[in-house]
Amino acid sequence: MWLEDEYKESKDNPLHKEFGIWSNTRYIIGKMIKYKPDVVALVLLGMVCSSVLSYFWGIFSKYVIDIIQMGLPEKEAMERLVKLIFAAGFIACLLNIGSVLSDCLVWYRFIYVRMHMITERIARVLSLKYELIERPDVLDVAERAAQATGGNMNGVEGMMRYMQQLLTSLFTVVVTFVAVMVLDFRLILALIVLCVIQFLYYRKIVEKDKQKVWDKLSGSWRKTDYMERVTQYCDHAKEIRLFNLSEFLSKKQEETYLDKEGKMDLHHELWFKNSFVTQIANVVIKALIYAVLFFCSIYKRLVCRKFHIVFVSINGFFSGTFKSPAALWRL
Repeated sequence: MWLEDEYKESKDNPLHKEFGIWSNTRYIIGKMIKYKPDVVALVLLGMVCSSVLSYFWGIFSKYVIDIIQMGLPEKEAMERLVKLIFAAGFIACLLNIGSVLSDCLVWYRFIYVRMHMITERIARVLSLKYELIERPDVLDVAERAAQATGGNMNGVEGMMRYMQQLLTSLFTVVVTFVAVMVLDFRLILALIVLCVIQFLYYRKIVEKDKQKVWDKLSGSWRKTDYMERVTQYCDHAKEIRLFNLSEFLSKKQEETYLDKEGKMDLHHELWFKNSFVTQIANVVIKALIYAVLFFCSIYKRLVCRKFHIVFVSINGFFSGTFKSPAALWRL
């Protein structure tokens, strides 16, 4: 009965509600825990292994530099290096196994969760009264729900995949912040400010993309599906030929495609702007960190091995962050 009550109270579309990034994220995590609880542990395993791997060989080389700078006899230095290489190789193998294991076991669990959400969507549609199903606004919401659960790289599954990348990036950011503290704690403030600015702009792009593109595309998707059924299936072949409707239908189909292309052009324009802002933030942060890093080195505030570990941390930070997804939050 919730649909009838909501229908009476709503001024517009009773089935459509506005959700943000955080509410969508909580919703998806809840579905993951409900249908495949072990996928959360696998995602965390992949997060830790992938993030540590981005720093691992840099940390290893720092210990190599330490052994070289100790001035040990050649035989003792070689023994230590051999032990270090074997230990590093063993740890790297474990990290790679964990990362690969996570990648291999996670993807089909994401699909499993999405399939159950498709079942929920179908059950929800089947519970609607027939007069509601004929409403265009209700059909638009149903179409958006179908699009959100209809692919591996967008909608709900796209969010699950991106959350895995995001957690890895956050872990990397934390490690980098700790390393940067060695240089100058004021850099942390600069990093936080720039990251917040980038995130706020990203949220603005997501909201505008949803309102101007994806919420309005549902009508275009329905029209496209309808035109393809009418023009390509045999059900209407006789009427089309009898009343000479080929040119009329072709024009209508072309108008539908043009409308869809116009909205997709706006989508790509929005995410081009977001990429531009992201790259500017990237350059500014790099310039600030490298400037302080080399300043500290010149004035002897940073010894060689510390310089190396901070340099590796910074490179790991930039390789693991500043990746903006396009249209993964289409719910």
